[in-house]
Amino acid sequence: PQLAADGQPVRVVPLSGVDPASVPPTATPATPAEEAAQPKPSVLASLGDPRADYERAYASIMSGDYDQAEGEFRQFLATFPQDGRAADAQYWLGESLFERGKYREAANEFLNGHKAYPKSDKGPDTLLKLGLSLAGLGERDAACQTYAQVLKQYPKATNAMRTRVATEQASASC
Repeated sequence: PQLAADGQPVRVVPLSGVDPASVPPTATPATPAEEAAQPKPSVLASLGDPRADYERAYASIMSGDYDQAEGEFRQFLATFPQDGRAADAQYWLGESLFERGKYREAANEFLNGHKAYPKSDKGPDTLLKLGLSLAGLGERDAACQTYAQVLKQYPKATNAMRTRVATEQASASC
């Protein structure tokens, strides 16, 4: 199995409307030297309370500590997979990777979030960020297909979301 930078297996689930073959493979495994050079998130022990753990991870991402946030959101999802905040945690996990330019890993996390929580409030944002991650990888066609899916799958998306999708479609020359 392919592994993310933290050594966890990366699971890619195909998105309806996007040809999985058009999505680049997950990041190639790092060499031991590259791995040693990567800062590892130092994750604090779970507080044992889903709300407290989520709020701590959210505070990390809001403060721009994306390494810490990644570890904390991974821990939250592993510890509390059925919690009502799991969809949001999955989104923010993807965001913590996206903000550091880890577009392959971010795309995987946004795709996983979209498949696991398609009806969540973060659904349109998750799908949009999947498109942005694909665009960051230079996969324009897959990004354009994904942007189109946002409004197809979320016809009641807010005007702000519709505007953002249109902006990203224009930016990618869809």
